[in-house]
Amino acid sequence: MSSGTFHRVLKTYIFQLRGANAKRGQLFSNPYFRSCYNEYVEYSKDNLKEFMLKEIEVIQDIIKRMASNSFLIKGWCLTLVVATLLISGKALNSFIAFIPLITFWILDAYFLQQEKLYRSLYKWVISNRMKTSDFLFDMNTSRFKESVPKIFRLMFSFTLGLFYVSIFSITIIFILVIKLKKGWF
Repeated sequence: MSSGTFHRVLKTYIFQLRGANAKRGQLFSNPYFRSCYNEYVEYSKDNLKEFMLKEIEVIQDIIKRMASNSFLIKGWCLTLVVATLLISGKALNSFIAFIPLITFWILDAYFLQQEKLYRSLYKWVISNRMKTSDFLFDMNTSRFKESVPKIFRLMFSFTLGLFYVSIFSITIIFILVIKLKKGWF
């Protein structure tokens, strides 16, 4: 692609984005523009190494945030399940405790899936950044969806399954043992 063609494409997209009051970041989210830009700009090995280090830092921060979210979800799940069991007066009302349990279980599996997607992105950046400038600072993980298990499968992974199935079992035992002494109604 010649320099003139690239500048014409750039001006066209900037004009379109200005009309939509868009931000500069949306320009690079367009795959066609990004491929034109990467074709036009040649990066040195030093630049690619610097970009790789910054990308790795951003991805590591995202992975830390996903792990932190998972930890907080487990804490909130346990708190809400226990509070629901203690507040409910009748045994039938105790079954409400399964609502936050299942909701947080699915949400935790979602965050685990996101964490695995960003780990796949991390591995891709480590192995390919010095070879190419494709997907430069692209945090979109949709290209790794096929390599990561689905949410339902992650729900029954060892780490999540052990935690949530144990809470599920303890909840059932609590309802059967403690609430049966008081009566069902």
